[in-house]
Amino acid sequence: MVEVSALDKALQYLSQVIQWRLESYFADTTAPNQALPIPPDSWLTPDTALTHFIETHQLNIFEQLALLIAL
Repeated sequence: MVEVSALDKALQYLSQVIQWRLESYFADTTAPNQALPIPPDSWLTPDTALTHFIETHQLNIFEQLALLIAL
């Protein structure tokens, strides 16, 4: 059940990033762009296959997001 919880948190973060990107794209161009949402502290639960893969391959945040999109 830990795996499902970790993936759920990761996909919720991906949802926030997608929402941020859409809002940034369709926003008034005179407004300053907001920064990429910061992932929650516990979004990658230890001892899951997802966390192990990310740590083993040392994925940065953008690579992690691409992995989540692929999932």
